[in-house]
Amino acid sequence: MPLLPWRLVKTWSCILCGECCRKFEVRLLPHEAKRLIEKYGPEVVVVRKGKYYLKKVNGACIFQDKRICSIQGDKPMACRLWPFYVEKKPMRLEDRYLARFDFMGETYYVYVHSMCRGINKGITPVEVVIMEVISLMKRKTSMQILSTSMLTDDSIKRIEMLSKALKSVIIGRKLPLPQVPLYVSLKNRELAQRTLLERLEAEL
Repeated sequence: MPLLPWRLVKTWSCILCGECCRKFEVRLLPHEAKRLIEKYGPEVVVVRKGKYYLKKVNGACIFQDKRICSIQGDKPMACRLWPFYVEKKPMRLEDRYLARFDFMGETYYVYVHSMCRGINKGITPVEVVIMEVISLMKRKTSMQILSTSMLTDDSIKRIEMLSKALKSVIIGRKLPLPQVPLYVSLKNRELAQRTLLERLEAEL
């Protein structure tokens, strides 16, 4: 089953494998193609049968830098939402209860692509990530923190937001609330991020 109803997934976190940037063709909306061409040049977009796609170079997205997206703030919506699929109707009648997600007064049906290696990785409850995904899709926010990789310019903000977002979920599950100090003064930011997440995981 390539698409899993979200209730079959416990946690999700991008593990920076970079496979989604290599294995999939990213289709662009016309306004996204126009924006990327204007900012990065015509060579970043290809047109096939009247549809726009991100160009691939040597089997990978033209914007992939090692395993990281080099245009985090300019990512197309398809990339922002991956590996989540948000629909207004269930894809299959039999999983309508497992896929149902009520948020901001509306009902959605959310699925996770089973090829994503971030499924059940990390400590972020999948329902918290889905809230951000829907907010991005509905354009209620433009800041992508929980639903992207950790090694971005928003890494420290991600950890701060994670600690706050976890509260309601943790309290609901009657788990001990983690105390999260911010080691922003450390020179090695990556070490700081890993230290924080390891502590969160240990306290959970």
